Amino acid sequence: MKISIRQYQNLSKFFYDVAKLTFAGLAIGSVISKKSVSPFIFIAGLGLTIVFAIIAIWLDKEDRR
Repeated sequence: MKISIRQYQNLSKFFYDVAKLTFAGLAIGSVISKKSVSPFIFIAGLGLTIVFAIIAIWLDKEDRR
C-alpha cells in the first residue's frame, strides 16, 4: 500500500499529538496525584514521549517527499 505525502504529514501530526498528550498526562497526573509519581511511571512516560516524538520526526523528514 502506497502512502501519499499528505498521509505521511497527517500521521506525523498524529504522533506529535500523542507525544504531547503522553507528556501532559504524566505532568497533570503528577500534579493531581496525592502520592508522588513512582520513578518507573515517570521514566516510562518520558520514554514513550520520546519514542512518539522520534517517530513523528522520522515521518516528517523532507527526504521522504
